[in-house]
Amino acid sequence: MTEEGYKLMSYNTSWVLDCSSNQFNDNAFLSESAAILTKMANAGYGGDVGKMLNDTDYRKNLDEFRLKLADQATEYIGTKLAANYDFLALIEQSIHVGSDHVANHDNYDEPGIKNKFDLSEENNKYGILRRINKLNANNTIVKDVTMAENTPGDTHTHEIVYDNIVNTAIRAAEGIAIIYKKSLIQEPLLWMDNYKTNNQTRTYSTDIGPLICGSEYVTFKGTPDFGRPIMMAGGIMGTGDKAIMNIFVSLHGVNVTNLLKPNPDTTDANIPLDENEKTAILKNFKKVFVAFIDSGLNKSISPTAKQKKDVNHYNLFIGGDFNDPEGKILDQLLIPFKINDKTITITLNNRNKLIASCCANFNSVIIPETEKPGALGPIVPFNNNNNTIIARMNIYSEKYKGFEDPAQFKFLGDYALFGTSDTTKTIECNLNVDDVPEQRYTYDTGNFIVSDHLPVISTVTVSPPANLGGKTRRKNRRTRRRRRTTRRNKRRNNKRSH
Repeated sequence: MTEEGYKLMSYNTSWVLDCSSNQFNDNAFLSESAAILTKMANAGYGGDVGKMLNDTDYRKNLDEFRLKLADQATEYIGTKLAANYDFLALIEQSIHVGSDHVANHDNYDEPGIKNKFDLSEENNKYGILRRINKLNANNTIVKDVTMAENTPGDTHTHEIVYDNIVNTAIRAAEGIAIIYKKSLIQEPLLWMDNYKTNNQTRTYSTDIGPLICGSEYVTFKGTPDFGRPIMMAGGIMGTGDKAIMNIFVSLHGVNVTNLLKPNPDTTDANIPLDENEKTAILKNFKKVFVAFIDSGLNKSISPTAKQKKDVNHYNLFIGGDFNDPEGKILDQLLIPFKINDKTITITLNNRNKLIASCCANFNSVIIPETEKPGALGPIVPFNNNNNTIIARMNIYSEKYKGFEDPAQFKFLGDYALFGTSDTTKTIECNLNVDDVPEQRYTYDTGNFIVSDHLPVISTVTVSPPANLGGKTRRKNRRTRRRRRTTRRNKRRNNKRSH
């Protein structure tokens, strides 16, 4: 029996590794900031949290330290390219990052930022362009085809596409990227995009936030959870009755566990959603997800509608941080669904044995029972007060030592999944966290993961169904049994005739 397969990875590299320094100020300080500052203190860069507010040298060390971790995350990604991975989803990528670290990730004040492809040489120092340059330091392994097409003589093994999903109303945005094996696409999906000089792009994307939960619910900052990216790419491989549509999707889901709603008893404060409201939003995800892919296929200007319809089957590669603590979204996705009239089945053999990959955040770490409700429990604002920031940081670094350690993570949500409409094959897929030395930073007395998430990987095997060969073997066994029975009966009859 001949087997083939795919290798997938999803990695939330953590936006704090190359975000703007202003994300560590009093009005933007979040738990991701606490994680990186705790790691910085552990690595010997100093542990006085108060310095982050007014010490120039501390700030300089902080920027240098974060870039070290960002580069190590890139080196880890490079090991997967060297291992010939087929699909990699990269979450929380910074796209617009200049030398002054002003405009990137989720705090956009720069004029004209809506022009998401207006990248300059300054952007090479940080973010996605720095990552691509690092991956190609020795030779071109992964080519950026977001804005450029392949040319004769290209020898790269992988291609990368990325986008910057901007919600201008709340100045929120997030970058996202997909790397795929070049050999998986011969005729790429193309879309019109007025932000590009040639009006064509290999990505289709939108803000999934408004589609999932609208503006009825807000975060503790008082704004809707918008600027949440979902992006797809793909294309056709093969021709005739061997043509396959390979679709790649990457996303960062709404953080449902953090959403708040208006308090019916007062106008002064919002309150957390109840469990039924959270479940309803999580169940709505699948409907939005499927509609997005269908929309992308319908709106693509190439290949033609007939080519897209006539392919033999669809393969769907999915990666992302779904913000799915208990796997409720995952369980919905494991129920077959239709894309462009083709039924997609996602297989996950170890669903009940998944390990938490998320994350060093205020509500996704294990809190000792003796400490509950504790300071990491209720969602409360920081009140834009320096003393509050320092107190909160001390809570993380002192009261809950090791909260940045994956051993303390309690949430699922980072997935690398494979689905197909091909019913002639047997699919096996196992999803695991990839806590390997390559994605850890080592210092004199220890090490830690460079991101606040663990990367996840999937190994997919595709083989002819055993029952097809089994039918033939069973048929042969039945034939042999009938022949033996016939021979026995003949012998018996011969004995009786004597």
